[in-house]
Amino acid sequence: MLTDHEMREIDRLTRELAEARAERDAMAKDAARYRWLRGDSCPDHSSRWTQWEVRCWKAPSWTGDLRRADLDDAIDAARGKA
Repeated sequence: MLTDHEMREIDRLTRELAEARAERDAMAKDAARYRWLRGDSCPDHSSRWTQWEVRCWKAPSWTGDLRRADLDDAIDAARGKA
């Protein structure tokens, strides 16, 4: 038989686990969106690139289309992580 304290601890841990799973799921969705935008699985001649183009303003002009590692580097630099 479990004590009241043990039951409360199980409830707390169950809630923490549910919160962690929800956070993991949200991050997985963000990562999937980013991988799609990054274009790893997309050949350069794909129709996706006629619909989407990612550029960054670097005075005095815009960069070329950012894909794959170039997109990673631009995001990291903008976030101050480079």
